[in-house]
Amino acid sequence: EEWSESDEEEAGAADEEVVAGPDEFARAALSRQWVTRAVVLCCVSLFLWAFAWSLHALNVQALVEELCGGDVSEAALYNGLLDGSMSLAQFLGSPMLGMLADRFGRRKVVCASLLGMMSYGVLSLMSSWVDGSLALRISLLFLGVVSAGATSGERIMYSAIISDVTIPADRPRYFGLLGLSMGVGFMSGAVVGAVLANLDLVYIFVITSSIMAANFLLLAVFLYETLPVELRAKVLVLHKANPIGAMRFYFRRHYVCTTRQPKTKRAAGGGRRSAKYTPVEGE
Repeated sequence: EEWSESDEEEAGAADEEVVAGPDEFARAALSRQWVTRAVVLCCVSLFLWAFAWSLHALNVQALVEELCGGDVSEAALYNGLLDGSMSLAQFLGSPMLGMLADRFGRRKVVCASLLGMMSYGVLSLMSSWVDGSLALRISLLFLGVVSAGATSGERIMYSAIISDVTIPADRPRYFGLLGLSMGVGFMSGAVVGAVLANLDLVYIFVITSSIMAANFLLLAVFLYETLPVELRAKVLVLHKANPIGAMRFYFRRHYVCTTRQPKTKRAAGGGRRSAKYTPVEGE
């Protein structure tokens, strides 16, 4: 039976589909313009986030010291509690953010994360502007820290968006651009914070809140959803949003991958081959 050229093309396409997988072809079929748009938006948004965060964090410490009347030891205590609350909120909220992103899409979750960051800026502005007791103004800062920490999924979502729209061969380059954007943002925020050190804290918090609001509007208007509906999780399993369980799963999988290597047997030539390897006749 003759083998036509069309049959060869169909067989080759079938082989490529088995190797690459349908999701890889879906990513490769995306217009280069849309991929570039998503990457540029993620890099710009991450730069703005890192810039605002660096500028904001430096001045929050100055605000706490000012609220404590210049008492360095008391200010250090409150700053430590604020940092600890932020870390705890991130630890508890990150698994839930990942599940929500898999269920409802990346765009909604990253916008919600930016709203949490913006609320931290607004509450810090209120704490520096209103006249009240130390307990009230510190409480506003703690509320802002918890809201920002619980919704702090920007960096994770940017990486997920890049993974959605690119093929594996291109991801290291784009992940490098994300890291570069974040590093430049942190350095720029620290430099600008040093330049504006003599400026009133109210104005600095107005600047940081405005940057956070602009960042939210940028993604809300221009970013498209990168996770198709058919690839999203069907239901939310809330009991799986457990940070302890996530850590156990990670370490268990890491242990299995590093300790359970495939068994090999010594070949006639001295090399090692897989136990499932079957020599071809005449080899």
